[in-house]
Amino acid sequence: MTKGLAAGPYGTPDRFNGGKGEGAVHGNWERPIALFRTSDSFVVQARSWLPAGVGGVVWFGPHGAHATCYVPFPIGMTKLPKTYREGDPRVLSRASAYWAFRYVENLANLRWIDMIRDVRAAAATLERSSALLVKDMGSDPRKLAVVAVEERLADTLAVEEGLEHTLQQQQQQQQLQQQQL
Repeated sequence: MTKGLAAGPYGTPDRFNGGKGEGAVHGNWERPIALFRTSDSFVVQARSWLPAGVGGVVWFGPHGAHATCYVPFPIGMTKLPKTYREGDPRVLSRASAYWAFRYVENLANLRWIDMIRDVRAAAATLERSSALLVKDMGSDPRKLAVVAVEERLADTLAVEEGLEHTLQQQQQQQQLQQQQL
């Protein structure tokens, strides 16, 4: 999915509708499981040997699976963090985990083949830490510290996940355009 003409010069797996001409070609575009328009994905972990409140864990990933970080939520939790309760794809919210990950994936699409490595490395680090928290949780779901999404998390993720250079380039281009006006 990241090679060939449809992937563009930077290997994005995202595929968009081809417009009216698409219907003239018989067959279908190949399509990844993870789509840019995905609202969320999840993996359910069932551990029957543990008490009901912690035996089941939902590993929830806001936005597309190809550029998210899965966060564990034990089924015994009575309230989710606010950032994971909000996530309307039609209404931008800087306090929403969905929008933070959507923003980072959108930035990564500028140079997918280079940037997604950093995004995935950061997600893997966080997911390993979360797996250790789940393991150490025992029978009390309150012991699991869920990563809270702060205001402007998307900016933080973008900088910490190696996209700082891209942001700097965009700012420089904007400054040049303003100077030319």
